[in-house]
Amino acid sequence: MSENSVLFNWFWYFVDVAKNAFLFENSSFQACIGKRRSGKSVFCLAAASAVDPDFSEEKICFGIDELKKTLNEETEAAVVWEEAGASAYSRDFMDERNKIISKTLQVYGYRKIALFGNFQHLKFLDGDIRLQLDCFHKLKAVNVIDQNRKPFTQTYAMPYAIVTDYIQEPLIAPYKVEKDGTYQQIGQIPLPQMDELFELTGVSKSLYKNYLKKKDEYFREIGEEEKEPEEEIFSKRELKTLTRVNQAYLNLVSKLVSDEGITKRKVAELSDIPVSTLNVWLSKAEEAPSLIGRVFDEETTTTNVF
Repeated sequence: MSENSVLFNWFWYFVDVAKNAFLFENSSFQACIGKRRSGKSVFCLAAASAVDPDFSEEKICFGIDELKKTLNEETEAAVVWEEAGASAYSRDFMDERNKIISKTLQVYGYRKIALFGNFQHLKFLDGDIRLQLDCFHKLKAVNVIDQNRKPFTQTYAMPYAIVTDYIQEPLIAPYKVEKDGTYQQIGQIPLPQMDELFELTGVSKSLYKNYLKKKDEYFREIGEEEKEPEEEIFSKRELKTLTRVNQAYLNLVSKLVSDEGITKRKVAELSDIPVSTLNVWLSKAEEAPSLIGRVFDEETTTTNVF
């Protein structure tokens, strides 16, 4: 076993920090900081997936509205706050964000949320919110050329702790663990290449693909005016066919999830759709019979009722 493999085991230590919080009916908060392209997002996705076997792109939040909605709805789940500092340039935004984090961790800690935040700089978290951190990881990426003259990027995570006695001003120090009666620094944790790390932690290709799509949509939407969606028009025959297919699919998925014990995440992967889309469809399952009746009624118009 290589030295890097041994040191990488510390990654699982911080996964257990979040898992152990669940055991004590508590939430946890870890953050990644570092310059762009340093591996912050990859670390957060891997850690969240390792903590929560049902982690999906639905639990990846871009912007304050998504974060608020997810933290209010999820329980015993890992949540990634992606690009947390991307729009954190106004004081109002930071105040709102800090209130949400404080409420989640201090007041509603029993909801058991493992929050992983992605920031370029620690300054995006106010001092009182930093005290809520279980730890933060400073990520750095080093470009290396191996013995075969092939270039690759080695990523390291350096864990830090916010040290305080809750009387004096807190200090930032390298994260230490007790060993042989003394506290010793963990030091840098070398991370495997992304594909290997994702395989170890359960991040599927479809999850990463949907994450990239969601990220791209988020940055495209920043600063753009909202447009009214155009209404789609179908013929009556097409609409009837689509309605039957929709109901058959919903029935099949409901049986797979409730009777066969297959997770929504697996069904979404097989269907090549985001889990969030699947949840929206399933939420309309009870409405489907009435919709079918409307479609088959001669009085129904040819507009899309979905």
